[in-house]
Amino acid sequence: MADSFAGHSFNLGGLSGFPFAGSVGIGAMSSHIPSGGNACIIYGPHVGFSTADYAAGAVERLGIAKPNGCCGSAIAAMNSITAEHASHASHESGSNSNSNSNSNSKPGWFGKNKRNPDMPPIIDVQQTHVKNQIKKKFDPEVGLSHDTLPTVAFDAITPDVDYLLGTGEINQEGGGHKLVGKAAKLVVIGGVLINTAPGGEDYFMPLRFEVWGDEGGESLLEEFNGKR
Repeated sequence: MADSFAGHSFNLGGLSGFPFAGSVGIGAMSSHIPSGGNACIIYGPHVGFSTADYAAGAVERLGIAKPNGCCGSAIAAMNSITAEHASHASHESGSNSNSNSNSNSKPGWFGKNKRNPDMPPIIDVQQTHVKNQIKKKFDPEVGLSHDTLPTVAFDAITPDVDYLLGTGEINQEGGGHKLVGKAAKLVVIGGVLINTAPGGEDYFMPLRFEVWGDEGGESLLEEFNGKR
């Protein structure tokens, strides 16, 4: 999407759309901003929408007979979180509810290292972060489903983006973004990318549209939505 109107984009993302390139990646990206130019950050998770059964969470793919999970990383995190919550709830209702009662609230590594249980499985470092961040937004009263997961994942990604860019508080006093001196204006667009079957259109549902300068930011989302 970014390439279609900008001609070239710098990839800062990883699993589930989290900005795993980090501050080093942001610095590398900023070195490509032309003198006096602007920067646009587009971020968000993606979700599949199957045209076979008109359901979120799966999508048709070339060469594969049936629709399969999309986004696989977010779905894996959701399944792990809900399984942990169900196990914890069952444990609390049982006779041994007084032991390890806070285990569901603690962040943990995704998967287990069978040879050395005390050693974090480094191959799943991204997935571990995805799970732990989504878990922070998990509301047991609401639960997680394929329909709600995309916006929960978006809410989980946003704090990471704000931390890296310095874009947490709109119109904060003296609060410019972290690319001041590199970009005259910083545009931050967040939302959910919706993937459909091969040959169909992909869509982007905007949930955030802000323009930042050296004195703070302004949200244009309401104005943008009103003009669509």
